[in-house]
Amino acid sequence: MELDDFNKSNLKHDGNEIERSLNHDSRTDQFLEIFKTEIKNQRKKSLIWISFLLMLSVIYISVSVRMDSLTSTGYHLCVIGFTLGAIYLYFRSRPLPNSAYTLPLLDFMDKAKQKINYMNLTDWLIVVPLLLILGTGGGIILVNRLLHYTPNTILLIIIWILFFISLCIFGFVVSKKKWKKEQQSLLEEFQKVRESLAEKIN
Repeated sequence: MELDDFNKSNLKHDGNEIERSLNHDSRTDQFLEIFKTEIKNQRKKSLIWISFLLMLSVIYISVSVRMDSLTSTGYHLCVIGFTLGAIYLYFRSRPLPNSAYTLPLLDFMDKAKQKINYMNLTDWLIVVPLLLILGTGGGIILVNRLLHYTPNTILLIIIWILFFISLCIFGFVVSKKKWKKEQQSLLEEFQKVRESLAEKIN
């Protein structure tokens, strides 16, 4: 939906003069264009990661058939984690539905904010279980492989847990820095535009 359609929809939604002036605010229009572009870029990046995760799933399935039952279970858990991760990324990166553009402007911007935030509660509730699945699967694979060299199962499990937790923390730190570099300025601009709109309405 183009901005002209968005503006017309808002005019239909409520016809007072304040909303009419807001719809033609150049700063708001600029924000919307930047927002749409950013969502498209996120979608492209997510599709690349989705393809990568699905490719890993295929590789792990093919490898698992040659492994013993316990190691094969580890590979299958990883496949489940990769597949669910791909599904999560697919839905997380979807653009806002057209119906969102017919909402009052402030309501629309609340939805837009959720799309450009780094992580919200729903994301954490999905990502943490996925990491637990991947961590369990990876741990089974690693421990079973290394048991050929040392019988100390407890030590191997502790080493894997420490390594996996460190890997997760590193991943979140790097992704947060990348988000700040690419999207924090957009979120800050969003806050300014929203505050400006709220002042005009009030």
